[in-house]
Amino acid sequence: MKLHPAAVDRMCASAEPYYNPAQPYHNWGHAEEVMHDSLMVLNSGGRWTRHVNRGLLQIAAAWHDAGHDHPEAAQFESKEHYAVKLATQALRQELSSRHRAEMSDMILGTRFAAPRNTMAAIALHYGDVYNMGLSYDVFSDHTTKLWQEYGAPPWSEFWSQAQTIITRTVIEADSELPRIGVTNGDWQFQVQQNLFRMSREKGNE
Repeated sequence: MKLHPAAVDRMCASAEPYYNPAQPYHNWGHAEEVMHDSLMVLNSGGRWTRHVNRGLLQIAAAWHDAGHDHPEAAQFESKEHYAVKLATQALRQELSSRHRAEMSDMILGTRFAAPRNTMAAIALHYGDVYNMGLSYDVFSDHTTKLWQEYGAPPWSEFWSQAQTIITRTVIEADSELPRIGVTNGDWQFQVQQNLFRMSREKGNE
């Protein structure tokens, strides 16, 4: 069942207080980017994705990193599990149990190396990391903000971990994006170009 656009907007907006504007990366601006990018990824699949509940995808995107810096998140299996708790509690009166379950599946699909069994979960995950495949300036800016948020550790240590995640993401994209009708490989190519350039320019700092 589709959700009314006004209800979608309201439920998305209700996530904003759960984001800390002082966070360099995981702030409300990131959530807004993911709301836009996940829908763009899904729509690029064309007719294959016409049955996906786009309103629910937007809600999941708005809530996917809610409470990211809350101390309580450390008590959960992952920050995404904590975000699911916040979202399901806040939206219990507005979403059906089925919709809450689908939203939870999408959010948990944004974890590194997590299983993604639906088109919506794939779209949200690649919307979450879409900035990796934009221009190098955007990639560099987002990567720097993430490094700052992690406390600005030695760059070589941070970049080694980031390379592992980015490389794995490209490998997964080669099999997952075609499942929603995205087969051209352009995004993966740009991610690899950004990865190579940053490794060359900053990898040994």
